[in-house]
Amino acid sequence: MNTNATECVAKLAALRAHVLVLVLACAPLLSGCAATGTYLAQRGRDAADIFTLTLGVGDGVSIRAGPVHVSAIITSDLMGLKGGQLFSNGNDLLYNEHKLAFLPIPASPEWSTRRREMDEGEKIRAKAAGLTWKRAKTRWEPNLFGSEIFYQDQGEPCDVRGKNTMANSPFPFYVVSPNAAYYTQLEAAGGILMSLRVGFNPGELLDFVLGWAGVDIYHDDVK
Repeated sequence: MNTNATECVAKLAALRAHVLVLVLACAPLLSGCAATGTYLAQRGRDAADIFTLTLGVGDGVSIRAGPVHVSAIITSDLMGLKGGQLFSNGNDLLYNEHKLAFLPIPASPEWSTRRREMDEGEKIRAKAAGLTWKRAKTRWEPNLFGSEIFYQDQGEPCDVRGKNTMANSPFPFYVVSPNAAYYTQLEAAGGILMSLRVGFNPGELLDFVLGWAGVDIYHDDVK
């Protein structure tokens, strides 16, 4: 019995040694699989960036080729694909509005001369319009031709990947934005009461293609 027990212990020790060697041998492969998974996920996100398709509420028409637009529209997206992200209205969107025109837009009533603290949505609007917060407490959209804001909460995909849209139109038919991908977007939106937005981004297509070779021109690959 003692001999059998000794043999069992020896066999178990040998088995443990073999398992340990196997695990150590497979560790690089497992790490490679994880890296491949991340790599493929990044390519999938890059592919989603290429297209825009949303449904929303609002009125008017807007056609945009990069920073140049012909618009008379006010709308908000309710659901769809935008910024590489499937969304529905309210899922971590802090602000969501597309309001552009070829004539100056009058100041909104809430931006009166009274002083008050701004909530997060108002701060986002002010930042998109290129106004300081202090100045924005007293007036909104002076001599501006509108803005486009699609702003997801901090830590959410659009925020982390730099896909939040913050743009304003300081001149007729022209918009500016800190988001580089905004300047390569081709897009049409419009409707009456309900709106449809369709877009294609050649720059994001190039980012997707080059991404397979490890080149990230829009710096939107996140781990």
